[in-house]
Order: sequence, then structure tokens, then C-alpha cells
Amino acid sequence: MLLRLVLSSPKIFSFILAVYGLFLIVFTFVKIFNDPQSFTTLDNLRAFALPVLLTLAYIPFLYMGFPRFSGHKKWLIDKSIQKRTNEKVPIVFQE
Repeated sequence: MLLRLVLSSPKIFSFILAVYGLFLIVFTFVKIFNDPQSFTTLDNLRAFALPVLLTLAYIPFLYMGFPRFSGHKKWLIDKSIQKRTNEKVPIVFQE
């Protein structure tokens, strides 16, 4: 009995989470439709627009800035390896 309950618990929790999520969505839409004046404010516009603007500002960095940084890092590593290979290796073991 207990084993069956433990095995089915992810399904139960998923169902509870889905019902709670649907409740929040329905509750939000009901509040917006009952009082649209409180939802359509300049503060709400700023709050919703800020993540979108930050995401759009980050996209050019992903395509231009990040590959340049990665290439620069690769160049530094290559120079470091080249410098180490040009140094003379000390003789540790002698016959």
C-alpha cells in the first residue's frame, strides 16, 4: 500500500501543481477583467517591458561579444602554451 502511494506521488503532485497553476491563471484574468484600470498603469508597463528590453539588449552580445571573448581567451592560452614549449626543459634524470 505504501509502495503504491510512493510510486504514484509524482502524479499526485503534478496534478496538484497543474490545478494550482490553472487557478492562478483564471484568478488573474478575472481580476484583470473586473478592474482593468488597475492593471493598465504605467508602472505595470515598465515592469512588463523591462525584461523584454533587457533580453533584446543581450542578444547582440551573444552574437558579437561572446565569440570575440572566446577567441581572445583561446589566443591567450595558445600564447601561454607556446611560451612554455620554447623554454628549455631541465634535465632531471641523468644516466
